[in-house]
Amino acid sequence: MIWLQWLIFFVSLGLQLFVIGLLRRGAYKDYPFVFAYSLILIMTTVADGAVFAGLARMESGFYRNEAMRQLLLFTVVMSLMDRAIRERPYRGRIRIFLALSACAAVLISVQIHSGDHYVHYNLWATQVGRDLSFASVVLTLLLWVTLISSQRKDAQLLMVTGGLGLQFTGEAIGQSMRQMSVPHHHILLLAGNLVLTASHLMRLYVWSEAFRRPRTLQHIDKEPDDEIPTFRRQAHQTLSIESV
Repeated sequence: MIWLQWLIFFVSLGLQLFVIGLLRRGAYKDYPFVFAYSLILIMTTVADGAVFAGLARMESGFYRNEAMRQLLLFTVVMSLMDRAIRERPYRGRIRIFLALSACAAVLISVQIHSGDHYVHYNLWATQVGRDLSFASVVLTLLLWVTLISSQRKDAQLLMVTGGLGLQFTGEAIGQSMRQMSVPHHHILLLAGNLVLTASHLMRLYVWSEAFRRPRTLQHIDKEPDDEIPTFRRQAHQTLSIESV
């Protein structure tokens, strides 16, 4: 199965390079946190590959890199939420709420699983990562509702948010499967890893499609209510003429 792991690694690396190249065309100005996350992601991915290949030694390095990536994703979601509500009067209160929610999610998860840190570090990191993924799903859902309810439809921002939603949901499922696999269910562990990998690749693909296409804004105006009676009168006149 080593060949499959390397195949996934190079596919992921290629998609990451493609997304960074698309962002450099100009989208990085609109999504600076996405661009910063993409750069950190590719650097930590290369570091993980070097450890896996035996070119470097770093105990628990993967889990530290994963924690860094997860925290950066928090900032990405908050930056996207800030972008979605920038024209709304309650923008400052939402910023405070998001910052407090992110801090609370990290502190509560670390406190709940603090006992496992001294027993099995990898298990503790998996549990914390699962909780952060679930919290990210909630924040992404709030962002998605905000975008859907807005009269200005930004297709690119919707796709970026949708890609994050796919990854967060897959991570929450995959981390739960990995936790249930401890200590002897190796098949469940493999399935959890595959779910995690698939969700990661799907997010990269959706982002590549989002940044490959030109950004489009669609403003949806609600029809005034006074047009409804007029339409009804016209329909009534038409029916009257046909009946004659």
